[in-house]
Amino acid sequence: MNALYPNDYFPLHTMVSFINIAYSMAFQNGNAQEKRIQQFIRDNDITIHHSDEQIDLLIHQLMKK
Repeated sequence: MNALYPNDYFPLHTMVSFINIAYSMAFQNGNAQEKRIQQFIRDNDITIHHSDEQIDLLIHQLMKK
């Protein structure tokens, strides 16, 4: 998601290594993002059979909301 939305999604490694943020806050944010991603996967019934393009389209639809 960071490649598609670099200003909106920050992986935990990025938050800890490159952003001036306390580790505890980065960890909280990372956990919250992970929960949202897992919910997104469940809500859209995403499996290994989905192509990257299909998943990117779903992500774009989500980010427009």
